[in-house]
Amino acid sequence: MVELKNLNIDFTPNKETPYFQANHHKRIRFILDKLTLKNLKSILEKIFKTKSIQTIFISGYNFQNKNIYVKTGIGKVIQLKNWQEITENLYHTPDGRVILTKLKKLNCTDVYHYCSSIKKGNPESYIIFYSDDYLLYVNADVIDIISNNTENIRMLKKSFKPLYDTYYEHN
Repeated sequence: MVELKNLNIDFTPNKETPYFQANHHKRIRFILDKLTLKNLKSILEKIFKTKSIQTIFISGYNFQNKNIYVKTGIGKVIQLKNWQEITENLYHTPDGRVILTKLKKLNCTDVYHYCSSIKKGNPESYIIFYSDDYLLYVNADVIDIISNNTENIRMLKKSFKPLYDTYYEHN
């Protein structure tokens, strides 16, 4: 479970993505293919002004007491420092677990490099980046941003009006 101030997001693969765990006043979605790298950089610079960004991603699975790691490719894009593995129950059975890895002290450039590598077609991970004010989920299709502060999301929707996706806006 990742907690963003008073906003609880359950970041496990058997739950819905973070976007669908927040109401439409606390989230914004961008279609990755519709963003230019310049747009992407502008969005990330607006939400991640701090140098204390963290990430959590699935790095492997533990099945029958054996760790099986997935090839995430994150180390090719982000310098792996302050690495911490967290094993969480995945299927409510003693032999099935997911291995989450947490990295601390990332910056906006690290997040940009990862997102741009996904945009260019590199393999993706089940991953979120977060600070005290924002949570960003990215996959090959979308970039979702969540904030407990509705004013933060309102500002993003105003600043990036022609770019953000409105399909799930009122759900």
